[in-house]
Amino acid sequence: MQTGTVYVESGRVVLPENGVTDLDWFRSWAGSKDVPEKCVMFYHRGDWGVDVSREQVYSHAGVKAAIGSVLFAHSRTQDLGDYFPNGVLLVNFHALLSCNPDGLFVTHDSYESKKVEAMGGADSGFVELHGSPDMVLEVVSASSIKKDNEMLIKAYWEADVSEYWLVDARGPTPSFRILKWTPKGYVDVRKSGGWLKSAVYGADFRFEKTIDRNDHPRFHLEIKS
Repeated sequence: MQTGTVYVESGRVVLPENGVTDLDWFRSWAGSKDVPEKCVMFYHRGDWGVDVSREQVYSHAGVKAAIGSVLFAHSRTQDLGDYFPNGVLLVNFHALLSCNPDGLFVTHDSYESKKVEAMGGADSGFVELHGSPDMVLEVVSASSIKKDNEMLIKAYWEADVSEYWLVDARGPTPSFRILKWTPKGYVDVRKSGGWLKSAVYGADFRFEKTIDRNDHPRFHLEIKS
């Protein structure tokens, strides 16, 4: 996370010299042409930053693909709601939070109760989700350790996100956590036989790593209803 002028392959990110003044200012800046499409942004109660580091092929991009493909398919086949990959800008005014998670899930009930609303842009379509999604996913990288393990745990709890899925696949054995919202803070769901139960999905999940014939890591999210 950086708070200066950042140079990336796709162009130049121009950050405000005096910092971001408030959430509305950050949202306006995040939608400007100064920010490349794949830039990871974060704002929470005055703390903010931009991450333009290159994404690890297997331990980050591969993990997002493995988890996202399963959750997207399960959400659609069971008609549970919408799973979105990274790139969606999430805004929660109560928590003074704006960020783009590695993945998030919104149930039909959350749409119908206005717990989450899709907001349109100046031109067409929808460009932001406002409110409290039922689940968010973050995959830890070398540049996001503190943000994912400390700052976002507090921010997502304040935003009333029901489950925070946190994955770190950088080591020999991947870490997979489901943090459940409680009035006093998030608590880890305990594993049972290697499985974690998600109340949001009404199913058990297991995340594992194998090695393919080219000696590359392969990650798998297994689901058990």
